[in-house]
Amino acid sequence: MHLKSTFFISLVIVLSQQFNHTSTAADLYDLVDIGPLNITAIEAQSLRIKINLAEQIVASDPDSNRASDFAWSRGDNNLWASSWVSSGSDAGTGARSLLGVNDLSQSVGFVQENNGPKQARLWNSDFTSTVDLGTLGGNESIPHSINNSGVVVGKSNDVNGVYRAFMWSANTMMRIVEADVASGADDINESGWVSGTLFDGSSQAFVWNTAEVVKLQDVNSAVKQSWVSQINNQNKVVGGMTISVDGSDAPRSFRSQAYRWDSAESSMQPLGSDIGGASWAIGINNVGQVVGGRLNDLKDRVALLWDNNDNVAFDLNKLIQGSTSLKLEGATDINDNGVIVGIATGFAGDFRAFMLTPVGLQVQTADLSIEIIPPVDTTASVKPSGRSLARAVSEPLIIEVVNHGPDDATDVSFDIDLDAQLQISNLDSIGADCQGTPKSSVMTCMLASLAASAKKSLIIDMTDVNQGDYNVTANVTGNETDAGPNVNNRLAKTIAVKASTIEIVAQRSTNEIPNDSPVNELSTQPD
Repeated sequence: MHLKSTFFISLVIVLSQQFNHTSTAADLYDLVDIGPLNITAIEAQSLRIKINLAEQIVASDPDSNRASDFAWSRGDNNLWASSWVSSGSDAGTGARSLLGVNDLSQSVGFVQENNGPKQARLWNSDFTSTVDLGTLGGNESIPHSINNSGVVVGKSNDVNGVYRAFMWSANTMMRIVEADVASGADDINESGWVSGTLFDGSSQAFVWNTAEVVKLQDVNSAVKQSWVSQINNQNKVVGGMTISVDGSDAPRSFRSQAYRWDSAESSMQPLGSDIGGASWAIGINNVGQVVGGRLNDLKDRVALLWDNNDNVAFDLNKLIQGSTSLKLEGATDINDNGVIVGIATGFAGDFRAFMLTPVGLQVQTADLSIEIIPPVDTTASVKPSGRSLARAVSEPLIIEVVNHGPDDATDVSFDIDLDAQLQISNLDSIGADCQGTPKSSVMTCMLASLAASAKKSLIIDMTDVNQGDYNVTANVTGNETDAGPNVNNRLAKTIAVKASTIEIVAQRSTNEIPNDSPVNELSTQPD
């Protein structure tokens, strides 16, 4: 059994067409023509294009056996293509397809060799390391989304060949829907809530709230089936529901209706009921903006934006600053800065990827890093296996947070996790609001701001430390876009104290994904 995911359904019912051309709630946008997609009209229906805060974009068709994956970034970043090109392949594993990317630049997708079963994978930020996510007992798994904690959701077949919604974390794949029907998970938020679809003769949208499956319902009894796309951090879900306009079961009476649902409401709420024709919703950001599209009986497709919580649809073609030959046919994702991606057609009718950036948007960037600095003896020699310091343990161990800019960082949060024998002291020197008490081994500190090129330090007393191995983990985050996420803002070191000697045993950052540890939690072992 193979589950098909599409973001619109061809329909034949015609309603009046009316769009709001201008509004104080909707911005004008600068258009970026990313380039040709080289896909068919059928593949365009299920192509997924997703974007993160750093404007890194991935695209692939989860249901196609033809390689159609891409990775793109607007910025001059050697880790991602600066033009719209294939993301490549993994040696010995066939074509690589990317289906999701988080704000730490970790991406998920699958590899497939000779049109065989798809195998779910997770890649680090520069594609140099990969993790095989496994299956639920069958031979195929397809991931659809990854959150910023590195938790992945998707679908995998079991030993009976039935596809089940899965969640993967800490090197373990688990089934999250126990109902004896086929299912698939499409998205996961930062609280671990999952949105997906059950398949039992017809499709049924659901949300898994970490404890149980909640089937999404609608007050309209004429709803025949529903599917879900994304869920944001406020537990709001968007998707599409197929309804009967006249209450009959005649195929010509069905049309698709975009909806929004949240955990505080008892039913799915139709979006943009005045826009006419069929509609579908694909992406939602944490501001509440929703993107999708509309289709009329003439197969005229239009990319739409529902701004914030207003039930008003905007034709994105009419919000572009300047002129263009592109026709925006469907929007598929929107990040928290309001940057939109989707599918357009060019003058020759070819399918192309586009990006819309709100006019005047200035994305603040602050490259934060955190460093664990052990006591250093400047006269010590450096050995191939590490630095061995033959001296008494009297100087402190320092954890240093640096903002490399170019902009100031705000709401800077850094967490320190030490072995119980190590204690944090001298909190007053950093000028931060710290949750925890001095002389504790776990601390979370907040800085209202950290200027570009500035740094702050935490002091760890090592005066009376006993012989042994000590693990130190530290991470830092801020409000601004991090130019180097997942590379230098989380670090772990294992420090071995051996009779008045400190030796740095291991150091690893989370842009390296170890095969034996969860992606979102970094661990190191002594040599």
